[in-house]
Amino acid sequence: MSMIPREGPDWTGLSMWHRSTDEGIVAAPPAQTGFGQGPPLTPGRGEGRPALWRGKSLWAGLVILVVAALVVGLVVYEGGRAKPKPSAADAVLKEYLAYSAATTQVSRQMSLDPIRPYLTDAGLIQATSILQHAIRTGSRYEVTLEHRPQVVVYSPGDLASVDDVVGRKTTPLDAAAQTPAGTESSDFVHQSAVLRKEPRGGWLVDSVALFGTDSPEGSLPISYAAAAKGAAVATEVRGPIESAYRNYWDSYAKAVMTLDATPLGRLKRIRFSAGIAPSSLKRQRSIRPIKCR
Repeated sequence: MSMIPREGPDWTGLSMWHRSTDEGIVAAPPAQTGFGQGPPLTPGRGEGRPALWRGKSLWAGLVILVVAALVVGLVVYEGGRAKPKPSAADAVLKEYLAYSAATTQVSRQMSLDPIRPYLTDAGLIQATSILQHAIRTGSRYEVTLEHRPQVVVYSPGDLASVDDVVGRKTTPLDAAAQTPAGTESSDFVHQSAVLRKEPRGGWLVDSVALFGTDSPEGSLPISYAAAAKGAAVATEVRGPIESAYRNYWDSYAKAVMTLDATPLGRLKRIRFSAGIAPSSLKRQRSIRPIKCR
């Protein structure tokens, strides 16, 4: 609500001395001529000013003080207000990305020191086995990663997984000079990491499972997610897939509860109409990657 007062009556054309009183109208005193007496004296500060003008100045000053007090109060309130805490999924993703960035140093140094702070005891055992295999090959690499992660935190909140399609750029290094010793190659890897929440509140990587790559690489399987290079499934295709997935698990639960596999035999294959799948796959949208190097 504004604190600026309303304007008073229109005083245009009236002398400040022409005012109404209980005794009637009081006329203004006769003007004094100043001929031959020099110029009239200039009133001092605050003297001779209309009372209405002085009232407006007072109100303007009060408005400025009120606005200043509101601004100061707002600044103090914003500074003292508690900032919203990040969600558990945000905390998991932060630790996972930190771990992933540290793995790029492992391939250079052939040492677990960069990732040791991010691993549980079980995670350290798995990483040690992987590193020993890498050391036997004698190869070192410079690696750049781009992540397309999806985080799930499971109830009661102490276990989480990060499903990730990783865009990987790899350059062979000279082991002694640590300089490029070959051309850069690119591929996509589909993996999932399990993280456990520690009693102190942090999240540590407990294991990493590799689903596959986008192209043949040794004995590794091909992953459809990796082959899609991070593109999401179109809406027309995603609906039937999710429905079939839920039906499978519903049927599986019934089979386990009744010890009868008949419900699983009733599952139907997903069928797309002729115009849906091909056109939808062409309109796949990309998921924004997160870079680690």
